[in-house]
Amino acid sequence: MRIALLAVVAVLSACGPGVDPLVGTFNFTLTGKDKNSVPDTSESTPTGTGTISVTPNALQTGYVITAAQTNASPCVLEGKAATEKKASPELTISAGQQCVLTQGATTVTVTFTSGKLVLTQASTMEKDSAALDVAYSYTGVTNLIFGTATFAGAGARTYAGPRR
Repeated sequence: MRIALLAVVAVLSACGPGVDPLVGTFNFTLTGKDKNSVPDTSESTPTGTGTISVTPNALQTGYVITAAQTNASPCVLEGKAATEKKASPELTISAGQQCVLTQGATTVTVTFTSGKLVLTQASTMEKDSAALDVAYSYTGVTNLIFGTATFAGAGARTYAGPRR
């Protein structure tokens, strides 16, 4: 009797929903370009490392994407699975989402204009990688010894790397 019960449990467990390949944590290396529009039109190429975590949201209607760059505050975004069947699973990020980021004496408000996370699947999940591509506008302030300096502009970044 116990063997039959174990067999039924094993069969029912195998019929479960399976593992969502989008869920997980990925290390990233950041590349990108920012172009100021205020107070000047200078360009910069941000770099850095950190992690991206993808989890299902509590309502199970999408995903929560947390990008945490080393030495900066994390950014949390909502993503939805792409409705089209693609070669690689993909999440889209709705325009208009914002993050307030702080690093040292600088605070920046980022408003996303577009974004997507693409999972590149390998022979095993441990070898998967993800790339989060985002475009955004930003406004910021840096606290100086005698006052503040404000800036604004737009940019694009790619956070890409392997599963942890």
